[in-house]
Amino acid sequence: MRIISGDFRGRLIQCPAGSHVRPTSDRVRESVFNLLSSRISLAGQPVADWFAGSGAYGIECLSRGASHVQFIDHHPQSVKTIRANLKSLNIDTEKADIIKADVHNWASRSNSNPFSVIFADPPYDYADRSSFLSLLTGRNGCWKTSWIVFETSTGFSAPEFDLAEVVRDYGSTRIVLFNPES
Repeated sequence: MRIISGDFRGRLIQCPAGSHVRPTSDRVRESVFNLLSSRISLAGQPVADWFAGSGAYGIECLSRGASHVQFIDHHPQSVKTIRANLKSLNIDTEKADIIKADVHNWASRSNSNPFSVIFADPPYDYADRSSFLSLLTGRNGCWKTSWIVFETSTGFSAPEFDLAEVVRDYGSTRIVLFNPES
C-alpha cells in the first residue's frame, strides 16, 4: 500500500497480516480523498481513523497536513502495524493516538467530538454495522459535527444512506460520505 499525496507521497506502508484486515485499495482511497478535498481541507484538522487496520486513512491525512489522528482498532496486530507504519515515516508521536479498543463501545461512551473527519471502515462481516452507523449519523449525537466516511461492502445498505451526501461503489466496496450539515 502506498501513500497517495502530501508529505509522504509514494511511500509504502505495511498491512497487518491475517484475515481480519481488508485493506482499502489505493484507487478507492484516492477517490475518497478527491471527494473530501472538494468539501474540506484536512490541513490543520483533527481526524479519526476507526477500525484502522493499517492506519492508511489516518496516515494519508497526516501526509496531507492533518494536525492529529486518533487511530482505534481492537486487533493487536493492527495496533502493532500502525505503530510500525508511523515509525517508518518518522511521524511525530504527538500527532497520533493509537488506541486498542472496541470502536463501537468507545464511540458510544464518548460525549465529545474533536474530529473534523471520521473514517469508519468496519469489517464487512461486522455484526453491528447498522447500529454503529446509526450511532455515528444520529442527529442528537456528538458525532453530528463531523464529516463521516463510512466504508462497507456493496451488499450492505442502511436507512442512514438516505442522509448521505455521496454513495459510491468501487467494485465490491461502497463509500458513503455524510455531511455534518445534513
